[in-house]
Amino acid sequence: WLRKGCIGPHWKHEPAYADAGAAAAPGPALVSLSSSREGAALAWDVRSGSGQADKSQVRLLFQQTAEPVQLGIVVDDGPEQVLTLQGAPGPAALELVSDAPMSVLRLRLLSGAFRWQGLQWPVPESTRLQLDVFGYPGATVAGWKQAGSAYNRAGWSGQDYELVVLAFGTNEGNVQPFDAEAYAQTLAAAVAVWRAQFPQAACALIGPGDRGVLVPRAAGKKRAKPKAKTKARAPQTDLLRFTRVHAEINRLQQQVAQAHGCRFWSAQDAMGGAGGAYRWQAHQPAWMARDLIHFTVPGYQQLARQWAADMGWGPALLEPAP
Repeated sequence: WLRKGCIGPHWKHEPAYADAGAAAAPGPALVSLSSSREGAALAWDVRSGSGQADKSQVRLLFQQTAEPVQLGIVVDDGPEQVLTLQGAPGPAALELVSDAPMSVLRLRLLSGAFRWQGLQWPVPESTRLQLDVFGYPGATVAGWKQAGSAYNRAGWSGQDYELVVLAFGTNEGNVQPFDAEAYAQTLAAAVAVWRAQFPQAACALIGPGDRGVLVPRAAGKKRAKPKAKTKARAPQTDLLRFTRVHAEINRLQQQVAQAHGCRFWSAQDAMGGAGGAYRWQAHQPAWMARDLIHFTVPGYQQLARQWAADMGWGPALLEPAP
């Protein structure tokens, strides 16, 4: 659990689906932050969600380059320690170990080009269910087409997951007009790479939920009658335009999931199908955000409960041990 992160100026966000450099070495989350500007800074509050300092060991994932990189690292209120990172090019990790639990880590780039790719920390022995999330706003499944490199295979080595889940689709459906054939090709290629990375794990694809269309307030106002005798009709809003696109995305995902021996779960079906976005937005409390695209916290919780029930995950698996 990362409580908070802070990104200073001079960092470049590099998603694997859109950036050539990140696609060649995307890291386990398929996204990087890179900078070559002296003084560029990052900071992380690594305490738990309740504010408890509970980590005495943190690993910074980065790309080691042929040229050395010099960093300044500060742990809490301690002095800045200057480190020089050098070694064989490829995925690398910087282990930070403290005698006491850490709260805030600060990083400052002193020289070189640094590409940061994530944080890790040991999983407590008492943990019954560990969930790693490799997601970020705006991502599409196309990033996985670029993830089959030797760089990523090395970065994921030792990750013995029991279940891997692919959950994309809403961002792809936002591109209009939606090209189903092109999407099907991209999806098939991405899932093939994804399955090759985790061949022994059980797998599932999650299709996008329903999506509505916002109607401008002016559309509901009465218009003055035209002076001419011809009737003027207000343009009709297609309230199910994205519903049909998401249904097509779900259909294609189900086909690809079956081809790779994976389970498929449709968030749109879990919402009751067509028009679910409007019903969920009207629910009390609202399960759909006002943009009719994203969910509220109660909405995400409802989806999680439905997903767990459909997967057959009962309280014995999900609840902490007494």
